[in-house]
Amino acid sequence: MQDYVPPSDSAAALVPRCREAPATIAADSIGPLRIGQSLAALIQKCPQVLVGWDWGDEGVPEPALAVGIGPIVVVATPEDTTTGAHVVILSTASPSARTSDGIPIGMPNRIRSVTIRRRTLRPD
Repeated sequence: MQDYVPPSDSAAALVPRCREAPATIAADSIGPLRIGQSLAALIQKCPQVLVGWDWGDEGVPEPALAVGIGPIVVVATPEDTTTGAHVVILSTASPSARTSDGIPIGMPNRIRSVTIRRRTLRPD
């Protein structure tokens, strides 16, 4: 009988690498990917990405681009599917990810995943 491989591990093997250097998680970015970045700029920095749909917790599909940065996989969610669209969400659940303070995610009693969202202020 073959050992069970969690879907995240097997899926991570399919994600193209943008760069081998580790990514630092900041308030508005993960490595070279940042909130507000156009898809054209993202693809210029990382020419090979895995493009698909993220069905989320509620089963509503959103466009998603997955890219490997160092040992982690980052998923960028754009506002739509045009090349002029901008990234509104960056997320990773890779256990090797670290914040700029060196705090790891994915460990027991630690941060389980990181999601960075664009904030939109609306006038009253």
